[in-house]
Amino acid sequence: MRSGWLTIKTVYMLKHRIQSLTISQTCMQQRIGLCTVRATVMPSICTKVVDVDEHEAQAIYEWFLENKV
Repeated sequence: MRSGWLTIKTVYMLKHRIQSLTISQTCMQQRIGLCTVRATVMPSICTKVVDVDEHEAQAIYEWFLENKV
């Protein structure tokens, strides 16, 4: 996951170690078609990417669900 505008923060996580992946939207984000994606590896290790395009967030969520069922 990568976030930032002036400085870019990159976080690498192994897919099988991710415990939860959530996608949320504020009212302003909903109006302009953006989301916040949050991934948790352990209760104390969580990262989020703000202002992700809705289609990209959906692609991330589908990637996460592959082979989970």
